[in-house]
Amino acid sequence: MKYIRVALALCALPAPAFAQNVSCQACDHVAPYFRGSGGFIGTVAEGVDEVTFVASCNSVTTTGEANIHGATASQLFNLGNGLACDQEGGSLEIAGLEDGGWYWITDETNSAVGPLLRADVLGNETTPVTSAGDGVTMSEGRGAVFLKELSTGRVGILPNILPVPEVDPEPVNVCDYTGAGTTASPYRRETSNCAMGDGKPVLRVLGPEGLYTGERSPIPAGGQVLRPVGAGGSVDVKFDLWGNGTGHFTTAETGDARLGHSGGTPLTATFTGTYSSGGAGGGTDIDAAGGVSETAAGLSIDTADDVATVTITPNETYCSEDNDHSLTVTVTADATAPDQVTPGIVENPPANDEAATSSVLVVCP
Repeated sequence: MKYIRVALALCALPAPAFAQNVSCQACDHVAPYFRGSGGFIGTVAEGVDEVTFVASCNSVTTTGEANIHGATASQLFNLGNGLACDQEGGSLEIAGLEDGGWYWITDETNSAVGPLLRADVLGNETTPVTSAGDGVTMSEGRGAVFLKELSTGRVGILPNILPVPEVDPEPVNVCDYTGAGTTASPYRRETSNCAMGDGKPVLRVLGPEGLYTGERSPIPAGGQVLRPVGAGGSVDVKFDLWGNGTGHFTTAETGDARLGHSGGTPLTATFTGTYSSGGAGGGTDIDAAGGVSETAAGLSIDTADDVATVTITPNETYCSEDNDHSLTVTVTADATAPDQVTPGIVENPPANDEAATSSVLVVCP
């Protein structure tokens, strides 16, 4: 160990204040209150070969290396090795430990245990510790208070830099639309003070109309639709193309500013549909020419008005008393005007310029 004695005559600072001002640039953990004898222990940080410390007391600063045993480093400070501190205002700083290290101080009759604090939290605001009256002395440290009950000699180290709950990040205002428009165009696009998205679209899938409400509920990718059975009857599923909600605005200054936004109108697109008895992708085309049915599977598709409507009818080859077969319907959308919004719709070149794809599983009741 190296002892550095500093002549206080060269400065006007008292000894305790000088000791508090001694710092170690590489030290990342500190004992928040350092006086008396005791020791510290901690886990050696990854990639570290040695754990060093700087102990200051009165006018003496001592540097040294802690003992390493495998992944653990420890060091005693006592009268025997000259590291004990008999003055207020001592400091102990350590370099090379992971978080989670701790230390102890042995008083006349009892010992106190406390955590080694990260040096970068010492600037945080401290919380006043509740006083227990004249029966307990309180000695302020750096991020902790040393408590001692006079009648019993019990001691404790109480940190007074308290953990702060994580704060949720401020919500990002994505580029969207606002209702602050004119009578002719009630919606106005937001093009400033907002976040632009990545240009990727999503294919929304809406299930059959509710029996009583007439409303359609979204179906997640890979969701199921029941095929009707018996004579007559049909159900349909609708697919349309939208922005993914990360922020965009319409390229045209006039027109519907809600284009591609939830609650607005879908992006313009063309659609193709296939079905297969296996997973999504590939399979047999569903004929879209005039909505002609693919009678072999009881499916048809209509792609008018930027919406693909897949109609599912009864089919005894798939669903009957003797048959219980499912099939996967996959619909792919291609944005016909990818530059109608900013940022422009990002398509997927490896998949033949397809903007988005989604599938549903048609099952028997």
